[in-house]
Amino acid sequence: MEGFYNIHTCEKHKLKLFLNQSNSDLSKKFTEIHRNKTLINKFVLVIEAVKKGIANRTQWNFEAKTKHGDIYAIKVDQHRFYTLAIKSGGYRELYICRYGKKESQKNSKKLTSTIDSISTIQIQKLLS
Repeated sequence: MEGFYNIHTCEKHKLKLFLNQSNSDLSKKFTEIHRNKTLINKFVLVIEAVKKGIANRTQWNFEAKTKHGDIYAIKVDQHRFYTLAIKSGGYRELYICRYGKKESQKNSKKLTSTIDSISTIQIQKLLS
């Protein structure tokens, strides 16, 4: 069971964004990006584009499909935040689950196993 905190809700666009606090690598990288004004601004721009349905593949890329929903990568420079997108109660809920760093055009075995691990996550909402 992994714990997710609600970090953003948009009633207008019916979107909720959750961050996995159980994954130390993800928490560390999210905090690192949050401390860099340029990177956090890029992250916010991607989330705003996703909210409005205007994100493109350079920002928000489909990676895989699971029984729970689709997995996308939120791209901020070389950083990748792997996110499970599901629909629940009329909202699009985005669960930022894992962190990965893209180093080439193809996914490495490590990155592929990171993406595959998302399908086994059991979500526990700590704050909605």
